[in-house]
Amino acid sequence: MKEVLISGRGRRWSAYLRDLYVFRGLFGFLAMREVQLQFVNMGLGFGWLLLRPLLQASVLAVIFGHVAKVNTGSTPYLLFVLSGFVAWSYFSGVTTRAGNSLLQYSGLISKAYFPRLYLPLMPVLTGLLELAVTLLTFILIAGLGYGRWPGVSLLWLPVSIATLVVFTTAVGIWLSALTVDYRDVRLASGYVLQALMFLTPVIWPMSLLNERLGERALALGPWLACYPMYGVLEGMRYALLGLGSPPLMYAAIGLLASLFLLLTGLRYFRNRDHMLADEI
Repeated sequence: MKEVLISGRGRRWSAYLRDLYVFRGLFGFLAMREVQLQFVNMGLGFGWLLLRPLLQASVLAVIFGHVAKVNTGSTPYLLFVLSGFVAWSYFSGVTTRAGNSLLQYSGLISKAYFPRLYLPLMPVLTGLLELAVTLLTFILIAGLGYGRWPGVSLLWLPVSIATLVVFTTAVGIWLSALTVDYRDVRLASGYVLQALMFLTPVIWPMSLLNERLGERALALGPWLACYPMYGVLEGMRYALLGLGSPPLMYAAIGLLASLFLLLTGLRYFRNRDHMLADEI
């Protein structure tokens, strides 16, 4: 019987994309399994989708809202932080799971051929369920608890979500491939995410930069926009709470940076694909 070797080396992008379509059934099966592992088999099930951001936001609201007294104007600090965690919990959770995805499924990678790109993409898709639930929860808490129902500004929400998903996908793909090449990335990524949370306006308002830096904050604006989460969080707060105005510059630069990171990440992952089974 003739042996057939299936390898990613030298294959064109058209063939690689065709495989993504041909194996779509496997992707759906793996995505459903991901959901079951995360929520269905847990004691609280989907209750974790509500409890995790609420508990984190509540603790930070006590520390920074009442102790440090971070000024958020007329917006209750709990709402301010929770609106940030809507996006940040998706980003941090998905990138962590995507970064570990290739190692988690190392047994499957070494035994059968399928588009490995499915593995870091799974958390991106399943995380949208968590994002939808946390968004709905926030809207209900803001509306029923504080009388802050979203207005016309909610139309900006798809822009922020699109940038968030593209950026998260890009980081997840990069991390998944780098984790195979450099195992230290797996450990370092958790600490980096924690540091980024404090460097990103999740728990503090962008107006704080203007207060502390003055005119220098304007010069830093385009550079900060290269980190897409600035535009995402500002857009989320505008869409959900009506704070400020649409962050046009941050959104445009952030989306371009996300697309660049995604394209380079796909290229790097594609070049490493045929060696994953040997190195994992």
